[in-house]
Amino acid sequence: MSNESKYQSFLTARVNRRRMLGIAAGGAVAGILAACGSSNATDTPKAGAAPTTSGGAAPTSQGVVTITTPTPAAAAVVASLVHGFKEPLQDWRWSVAWFVMAACLGALMTSTVRYYSFKDIPWTRKQPSLAIVLLCMIVALSWLFSEYVLVLLSCTYAVAGVVLHVVRMVRHRTAS
Repeated sequence: MSNESKYQSFLTARVNRRRMLGIAAGGAVAGILAACGSSNATDTPKAGAAPTTSGGAAPTSQGVVTITTPTPAAAAVVASLVHGFKEPLQDWRWSVAWFVMAACLGALMTSTVRYYSFKDIPWTRKQPSLAIVLLCMIVALSWLFSEYVLVLLSCTYAVAGVVLHVVRMVRHRTAS
């Protein structure tokens, strides 16, 4: 392979990586905007009304837990995988696997799976020491090994929502 063709393939891979990062960033921004817009209307129950479990607010023993759509979770998986795997795909089988994964994440984005939105964490109150240490460790690991940590965190968050959805369905069917 000549130096010119090596340089050309390098430029093509670089342009493709930038396109994918742009698409993933656009999907992440769209997901965040959709999540903020869709869950804000249902975060707090109206005065005098009982909290509902369908939609955005779910009652707990400590108050109301905010629920969001699965779009941010799916967009985070796509963005973290693009960030984590910087090399272009060489084998067509991997391309098929990525296409199937993208289709599954697209189906997840349009599903009714509920995800915890972390909006009700009282950041202004005193937090337990263990929580602060764990948060600092996650930030440090994300800084040092961002490719692995971000993929692990986003995939865990996406899978956790689906698993909890299945558990809720099973629990609901056995109860009735």
